[in-house]
Amino acid sequence: MGPVARPAHRYIRLIRECQTRPYTENKLLNLAVGFVVFAREEPRLYRFLHVERPIPRPEEDAGMSRFEEAYSKYGELIRELRSIPEGIQNPLILKTWIFTQGLAAAVSSGRLEFSEKKIVALLEEAGGAFYAFEEWKKKGGNP
Repeated sequence: MGPVARPAHRYIRLIRECQTRPYTENKLLNLAVGFVVFAREEPRLYRFLHVERPIPRPEEDAGMSRFEEAYSKYGELIRELRSIPEGIQNPLILKTWIFTQGLAAAVSSGRLEFSEKKIVALLEEAGGAFYAFEEWKKKGGNP
C-alpha cells in the first residue's frame, strides 16, 4: 500500500469505528460524537479532509437527501432520522452539522479539550436546542 493510500484507509476505518462505537443509545448522536472524537484523535487527518480541502455544498444539499445518500448502508440511522417530523428534518440536520463541524474544528486545533462524556453532553444539548427551536418556529414562532 502506497503512502497516499494509508491515510485514506485509516480514515475509512476510523469513520466506520466512530459510526458503530456506542457512546449513547442514540445512533445519530453516536455519529456526531464519533466525528468529533475522530477530529480529536486524528487532528491532522481531520483538518486535511474537512478543513483544507472541503467539498463545497449548497445549503439545500445539507438535509435529509444528502444524509440518506451518505449513510444508506446504515438503515437504523435513516429510520431514526425519519422519526423526526418532516418539516424539522432538514433544518435540524443543517444546524447540527454546523455545530458538530465547529466543535470538531475546535477540538482538532487543540483550542478546546473535552472528554467523550462532555462531547456527548454538548452535542445532545445543541441538538435539543435546535429541535426545540424548529418546533417553536413550526408552531408559529417568529425569530
